[in-house]
Amino acid sequence: MATSSRWSRYAATKYSLVVLWLSGCGVLFWRTYRYYKYEPSFYYVHQILGSCLCLSRASAAVLNLTCGMAVLPVCRVTVTTLRHFNAKMKLRTMRMLLDCCKGFHICCAYLIVGTSMVHFSAHMWNARNFSMYYNHVIRDVNAALYQDQDPLWILLQTVPGVTGFLMMILLSLIVSSSVTNIRNVNYDLFWYCHRLFVLFYVLLLVHALKGPIRKQINVNSHTPGCPIKNITSGNMTLLPETRQEPIPEAEYNFGTACDDNPRFTQIGCYSWLWVSGPLLVYVCDTVYRFTRRLTQVKLVAVKNHPCDVVELQLERPGFAAKPGQFILLQCPRISTFEWHPFSLTMCPVSERPSFSVHIRARGDWSEKLRKLLLNSHDRLENEAVENMRHCLRVDGPFCSPMEDVRKYRVLLCIAGGIGVTPFISLLTAIRDSKKWTRKLHRVCLVWMCREYESFGCFQELIESCHAQCWQDNRPDLFDIRFHCTGHALTRHQNDFVKKRLCHGRPNWKDIFSHMKTIHKRFDTGVFCCGPRGLVTDVKYWCHELSSQPNRFFFYHESY
Repeated sequence: MATSSRWSRYAATKYSLVVLWLSGCGVLFWRTYRYYKYEPSFYYVHQILGSCLCLSRASAAVLNLTCGMAVLPVCRVTVTTLRHFNAKMKLRTMRMLLDCCKGFHICCAYLIVGTSMVHFSAHMWNARNFSMYYNHVIRDVNAALYQDQDPLWILLQTVPGVTGFLMMILLSLIVSSSVTNIRNVNYDLFWYCHRLFVLFYVLLLVHALKGPIRKQINVNSHTPGCPIKNITSGNMTLLPETRQEPIPEAEYNFGTACDDNPRFTQIGCYSWLWVSGPLLVYVCDTVYRFTRRLTQVKLVAVKNHPCDVVELQLERPGFAAKPGQFILLQCPRISTFEWHPFSLTMCPVSERPSFSVHIRARGDWSEKLRKLLLNSHDRLENEAVENMRHCLRVDGPFCSPMEDVRKYRVLLCIAGGIGVTPFISLLTAIRDSKKWTRKLHRVCLVWMCREYESFGCFQELIESCHAQCWQDNRPDLFDIRFHCTGHALTRHQNDFVKKRLCHGRPNWKDIFSHMKTIHKRFDTGVFCCGPRGLVTDVKYWCHELSSQPNRFFFYHESY
């Protein structure tokens, strides 16, 4: 079946925005390149450096812009506020932009790496040209102290040279630790290396101070290219041509005034003009989050579940959240700096102020947290345990695409392993609040796990939600399918799970076709959380089988 026109428009809008962004960067690059190529103020330095002058300055402009934009997607409070605002305005383009914040951040990262390499290489070549084409007539335009000076020393004797080398080292650490394989193996390395961005931006703000490139300041009294007046003899000396250079365009031609020798100054530092606005937003966002983190969090209960999953029930004054949102969790006893995202599995309500998260021990931090909490779990009267009740800090809640579950009457929720947690808060809301069930027509949950024991983590909640739907005389409201992709136990299986258990991976074509057949009047919101391969498969079939009158709208969880 052909892809729906809705998806075509969505994809066209998404990629059109990417093309628009890249085109804007391309226009900025080209205009800056032409400015430094034809501006009379840079005529003499252009004679020495050639096109590498234009490349270095054009790449610097794009680099400054991209560095400023890269911090905006990680302003979590700002993004959450915009999402709440857009929930009332219902602007599809803004919703798409908010959903793609992580993708835009990665796009900016690629662009930063590319422009940094161009900028670094161009300046290395500039140092070589400063050394080889030393201007003996107009000495003030030179960055080298003498002919054939070591190009590396030319760079190291300037602020841009030293900060440039340091920034390239920092960027290499940040980028290399962000590779998917490295991030999955050692998340701590990724997290700590990313904190180096603070030093990177500090160096960026001072990078262009006292740079080697000189700008002529008396173009009106000395037209670039006219004879140079020898100060001692009063004779006129023509500057020897080292290469063929372009003649300044007519709009920059101020005549042939040769009343004075050229005078030069440094071009100055303008990086702050590009990054100060986004950095101000980021600083305000960070300060607000820091003050919010100071609110004390109480650990109410700890529960151990199969497959190394631990449940934490927490309380914090004034904490309000919606199903689908997530929080950042920190344990200072393990690490003072690390914050890890976890989806809420239970949101606070007026009758119950606590909220909960489920954490699967898959890394160093989560394993240490699990052992730390479970070791004191059985000693409830111990003073050390009482101190443990305030050992955690919470930042959030923050928005995610899963919040859009209330927009649809039919929901298809697909989870892989512990990726079911974003949907558990929805099931809790369905069980505890009838206002959530009024609009919903059907909720179908497909949950895949390798181990059969993993289904036991939320078995009690799922059964209670199913029973509540029957009690409310809406037995068709909630449907669940368990898929065990590994070895399934043949003994001690729960009857509720056993009746709904399938072996192997789901047949997505059959599932989507079935949803399309039985829900002909409503659009279906498809929400997915799990491994990348699962997200890719679900996204493909969602868009492949989406068509009028009942369409599939795809969302996936991404921190």
